[in-house]
Amino acid sequence: MRLGALTFMRILTLVVFIFCALAIALPVNAQSPDRRDGNQLLDWCSVAVDHLRDSGADIKNVNDLLRYTRCLTYLEGYIDGSPLCVQGVSAGQSARVITKFLVDHPERLNEPMGTLTGEAQGKAFPCKR
Repeated sequence: MRLGALTFMRILTLVVFIFCALAIALPVNAQSPDRRDGNQLLDWCSVAVDHLRDSGADIKNVNDLLRYTRCLTYLEGYIDGSPLCVQGVSAGQSARVITKFLVDHPERLNEPMGTLTGEAQGKAFPCKR
């Protein structure tokens, strides 16, 4: 019975160590919300648009999969919570719109993601009155 308690304590110590290491490392590597700008969005959504253009060809590596997922989940959230007239627009269509907007306006890539997304979506999908 003593051996079981010793093994449990070793596992618990290892788990606590890993948790503390992650708690220290993640804030250093995590991107600040203030730095989420058009450069990052263009990086994410370019991968998504390339994948969509190739009719669902396999994504070749984990980094591209993360970019693809970040783009589409960001845009799904934007569409779901947007006061603009973008309801019914797919995340794929939205990715194409925002990528074209960012490529056409490279001087604005340093602006926040939300600002650029709102403007691109508002121009592409104006409300019908």
